[in-house]
Amino acid sequence: MRAAGIGFRKNTRGEAIVAAVDAALGLHGLSRADLDLIAVHGAKAAEPGLAEAAVLLGLPLVVVPPAVAAAHDSATSTRSARVIDLFGVGSMAETAALAAVGTGGRLLGPRTATPAATCAIAEGGLP
Repeated sequence: MRAAGIGFRKNTRGEAIVAAVDAALGLHGLSRADLDLIAVHGAKAAEPGLAEAAVLLGLPLVVVPPAVAAAHDSATSTRSARVIDLFGVGSMAETAALAAVGTGGRLLGPRTATPAATCAIAEGGLP
């Protein structure tokens, strides 16, 4: 299983989220066809751009409860003081990706950042 975890600012449009996913995929030599799903921290689940991005990507969306995301925080490689203060995890994208692939998953690298969004790719694991 391979998941794209995403993080983004409030009111980010779907196209900007897709751009972050595409940037992360390109960095790892992957395409959209290599993804099984996108995942997001529960604090961002109601953002309209998120549903739009899922439709544009043609992928299912997994919403990761905050406590589940926090359980994967120690495996992240990125630590944002602002995100820690607001959401209790170092990287929303990385924790969402890791939680979505489950136990034993691994990040392909640190999150990729664009001006409006971030994306981390995780693979493996057992849901």
